[in-house]
Amino acid sequence: MDAYDAAIIGGGPAGSATALFLRRLGLSVCIIEKKQYPRETLCGEFISNEVTESLIELGLFADFEKLSPNTIDTLHVHTERGQTIEGDLGFTAYGMKRGTFDHFLLSQARNRGAAVIQPAEVDEIVRTGGRYTLRYTEGSGSRTLTAARVVAAYGKQNILDKKLHRTAPGAPSHLNGIKFHIDRSLCPGIDARAIHLFTGSHVYCGVNAVDENKVTVCFLEKRTSGDESPRGQVQHLATENAAFRRCFTEGFGEYCRTVPIYGTGNIYFGKKEAVVNGIFMVGDAAGVIAPLTGDGMGMAFQGARLLAGVLNAERTGELDAASAESLYTSRRNDMFRQRLRIARLFQAILLSPMLRGVGLSAVETVPGLLPFFVSLTRG
Repeated sequence: MDAYDAAIIGGGPAGSATALFLRRLGLSVCIIEKKQYPRETLCGEFISNEVTESLIELGLFADFEKLSPNTIDTLHVHTERGQTIEGDLGFTAYGMKRGTFDHFLLSQARNRGAAVIQPAEVDEIVRTGGRYTLRYTEGSGSRTLTAARVVAAYGKQNILDKKLHRTAPGAPSHLNGIKFHIDRSLCPGIDARAIHLFTGSHVYCGVNAVDENKVTVCFLEKRTSGDESPRGQVQHLATENAAFRRCFTEGFGEYCRTVPIYGTGNIYFGKKEAVVNGIFMVGDAAGVIAPLTGDGMGMAFQGARLLAGVLNAERTGELDAASAESLYTSRRNDMFRQRLRIARLFQAILLSPMLRGVGLSAVETVPGLLPFFVSLTRG
């Protein structure tokens, strides 16, 4: 039976980044990922300076640049009332398809010595004494491995949440995230160096150029029964927001009817436990940040660096198990508490027609507020 210092469930940015930081410290690591890469998933595909700083630290930035990510340095906000507000981000960011980025990170983790088991799904985690036994399905067979520690990096939700008896939200959030890609030829009005934010009734939408001559359209909608489909919401936004309509060619509407979409329903933005039954949560598994007002991938990398340091301190005897769990929880809360609170506040404002009007009018009157608000959502 294979044995590791850490077993990581999920090979997305949080899981791969954790593996990369742990391997740099000399720990033996395996990643169990249920999907075959490359694959797409819901994401605004915005890679901030927190991520690029980590890529530089890990010696991966030059290889990242070879993938031709799109450079982003400004933010344009377009309201349904005809306002357009522009501001510098204050840092250089990048746009890249998640399929491309995730595959890159997982490949780099494998190149640096992490064992990658893919596609495979964890069915059971049993804690015995100071180690964990993981039973997982790979192909048609069931296999097991052991690890001193288990890291959950499986995203917003997973069947393991129920098995771990994690706290679930008491009521549906009615917040759905949707993403799809379009060819740049269909959106001549998009500034490739900007992330564009469009507002509408009960929806806000981010648009930015990525690699492979594509543009990402990603939006969050507040949905109740009887509302329009995601494709219909895009069409409705085009009727509400003239700036959104002007950015695209006439063929955009027809393209939206057939393009593949990626989405997640009832996204929970509330608090989650950072450690459950001794299992460390990282990335979206530990807490989802409101899109467009924060940066989930940035938090994933920062959380991965923090977690790797804690696990290494436990391995070397500087911390016992209980202290490692307590330290990770407290430091993660200190690191992300303010930006999660700010992100939830901004999201509430953007999804409320009344609050949105007041807030955007203030930003329009005092342009310096826009970069200031952006800075509040950075780590």
